[in-house]
Amino acid sequence: MANSRGEIKAQDTGDRDAATVLVYLPGLGETGEVFAGVVGAEQLAGFRHVVLDYVDWTRPTPPDEKVSFAAVGERIARWIAEHLARPVMLVGHSMGGVIAQHVAEQHPELVAKLLDIEGNISSDDCTFSGGAVAYPLDAFVAHGFAERKGTLSKDVDARTRRYARGLDGCAATTYRAYAEPLVRVSREETLARRLAELPMPVLYVHGQDPRRGLSERSRGMLRGAGVRVEPIEHAGHWPYLDQPELFIRAVMELAEGK
Repeated sequence: MANSRGEIKAQDTGDRDAATVLVYLPGLGETGEVFAGVVGAEQLAGFRHVVLDYVDWTRPTPPDEKVSFAAVGERIARWIAEHLARPVMLVGHSMGGVIAQHVAEQHPELVAKLLDIEGNISSDDCTFSGGAVAYPLDAFVAHGFAERKGTLSKDVDARTRRYARGLDGCAATTYRAYAEPLVRVSREETLARRLAELPMPVLYVHGQDPRRGLSERSRGMLRGAGVRVEPIEHAGHWPYLDQPELFIRAVMELAEGK
């Protein structure tokens, strides 16, 4: 969703006759290309894969336009109902995990299973979004976005440096427009409890490295809520890039009901 006027773009691959359809939602500032290694994995060839670019990051968002994750979730749900017409397994990363949770809460009849990858749980997880909203909008557009990209491009983590390069295609106003509700819902710190209350099977996957993956505080909140969690060793915020084999194993376990 570029903004309230944007169109959802889909990449539909895999077995069109498969009983299980995986629908992927990328994170803040990212496109569906980040999931290329997952959807192309031989082990997952028996599934249908639909990657949704629900944000056109290149399209500026007007300063007076506020993003609502509930509204984004409704648009994604309508798209699933219209184009797939069946319950799907939602796979959301980071902000995409939070939005996937909104879809599951609003339309449980459309979500058979939910795989949340490093979706925000607490304010500790606002690594990228928090840096954006720390600037007033005008300052972020004028120089803040460039400063944030410059800082991320020097990070010790290669995945974060890759992320920074991808942000060159983002409009500053759109990036910040989506960062704002992400920070807000993270600060409410209700997401772990709400995940546990969902009626469908839920699996939360995170990188085991606390320096690059989910914060220890958020891990504790997930454990306390009773959410099923799958930590991926030697992985950070992008476990499907750091440890694709281990991640794909987690996908298979949830998809096959194990």
